[in-house]
Amino acid sequence: MKKLGICGDSFFASISFNPKNLDNGHDKHFTEILAKKLGWEVITFARGACSNQTIRLQIDEVIKHKPDLVIVGTTTPDRFEYPINHISIENYRDKIYDKFRELGYKEQNGLSNIDYLNYPDKSGEHEIFKTNKSFLFSETLNNIFFNNQPTNYLKNYDIEVLEKWYDRFYDFQWKTQTDTWIISDGLRKLKEKNIDFFCVSSFLFENQLSFSDNKIINVNSPLNPNNYSTHNSSSPYRFHTTLEDQKLLAELWFNYLNEYYGK
Repeated sequence: MKKLGICGDSFFASISFNPKNLDNGHDKHFTEILAKKLGWEVITFARGACSNQTIRLQIDEVIKHKPDLVIVGTTTPDRFEYPINHISIENYRDKIYDKFRELGYKEQNGLSNIDYLNYPDKSGEHEIFKTNKSFLFSETLNNIFFNNQPTNYLKNYDIEVLEKWYDRFYDFQWKTQTDTWIISDGLRKLKEKNIDFFCVSSFLFENQLSFSDNKIINVNSPLNPNNYSTHNSSSPYRFHTTLEDQKLLAELWFNYLNEYYGK
């Protein structure tokens, strides 16, 4: 059976089964519907609120499953990773030392560095998230600032510091540039592995992805799930659209793949 790999944020994330909430959207995401129409197995690492950096790690992980095709959904540049554990330092150089590096990101653990278990997304069911310890949390600044409430790993003080950093040191276009480079590297790796893919470029600099030829789905494409959310802002489902839109997306992708997959 062929395998369909999925990478992305909440727009691309299917939902785990929940016996306490049978109407949570489980088994109704367009990627699941699409896989059934194709007769393929779907392997998803998409997770809500994650950054393009985490999506880049998703690409590495999905490659290990030897997919026949990967759909990569990109996300907004207002997202980043921060350490789960706050380790106080007296001097900024302290975090260069080994004892601090041991308490953070592990290159060899890849995507499992990112906390997936605190999300209801199906991707969190992969064994790597249960066996490896996560050190980072991937989150959107919008979620943090809009809620303006302590989270699992951030206190009120942390949010105040983050707001000051954002006001003074964050540039949206520069972050878009670095995110474009990061995703470009992932697409090049898929090409090197001879894995076919399509990448939905919602916020990146598409002109810098031209090396991917016809594999880039642009921001205005009807294949882009982001284009269905504004019309259904009251949708109860985590993937931001109605079930009708998910069925429509699956049909559009099915027709598109019949025409362009493998070409």
